[in-house]
Amino acid sequence: MGRKIVMAALLVVATAACEREADRQRLATEPQAVAIDPRPLIAEIVSVAAEPAPSGVILRATGRAPVQGYYQGALLPVPSAPGSLTFQFRAAQPTEAGRVSTPRSREVTVALALDTEELAGISELRVSGATNALAVRR
Repeated sequence: MGRKIVMAALLVVATAACEREADRQRLATEPQAVAIDPRPLIAEIVSVAAEPAPSGVILRATGRAPVQGYYQGALLPVPSAPGSLTFQFRAAQPTEAGRVSTPRSREVTVALALDTEELAGISELRVSGATNALAVRR
């Protein structure tokens, strides 16, 4: 009896994982599946790097906000050309007016892990902000 319950539980977990993977692949190929994010694009992309990792690469981007205090930065996927992955760099605005101060003090750095399956057939990773975009080739 206990063995049947364990087997049934494993079957449920495996089925759920397959469904999640199928949904992920479907969303990756549908251009209209881009989520709307209320955070504004970071003002300027300063640097982009693809650092090797055991499971793929870590995409790291640094952006410069117009004032200090931007937070909760993220790289969000957007539809892109074949052979390329494109991300928008978005960050939440400060709730109070921030100081402009030095350019370095307004920088926000984010990273995103990309596995080898996501990178299959991809030769360029591009990150865009409000005024520019930078790309790195693999």
